[in-house]
Amino acid sequence: MAQLSVNDGFRFGCGFILACLAFYFATIIVIALGLLVALIFNVDIPLTGRVPGV
Repeated sequence: MAQLSVNDGFRFGCGFILACLAFYFATIIVIALGLLVALIFNVDIPLTGRVPGV
């Protein structure tokens, strides 16, 4: 069985953190694109939580 070194743990940790950051930024980009498309097509987005018409 292969022994794990500090270098292996460092590479795993850095890769995991980079993957989390990439997922975070991809989520922000998807949300921003969704809002942009909604604004272009004039879709009403209820961001305040209030019931419309009340």
